[in-house]
Amino acid sequence: MSRSTLKGGRYIGGRYKASNGINDTWSVLDQQVQKPVEMGVRQAVGMNYRDAKELSDLLNSLEDRRQAC
Repeated sequence: MSRSTLKGGRYIGGRYKASNGINDTWSVLDQQVQKPVEMGVRQAVGMNYRDAKELSDLLNSLEDRRQAC
């Protein structure tokens, strides 16, 4: 498991996390499977911080809505 812990079956700070990579690029990691997020055949890697943070926030928001139903 990643440094984020589970609380009540949910990740503190959300399931998806912006993560700093090589050469000051960013990725969005799915902490449940410990891999970069995949959208179609592309991985969410090599991004700038703002885009990675925005995508992780969006995915966490969608995950919260999905779990609320």
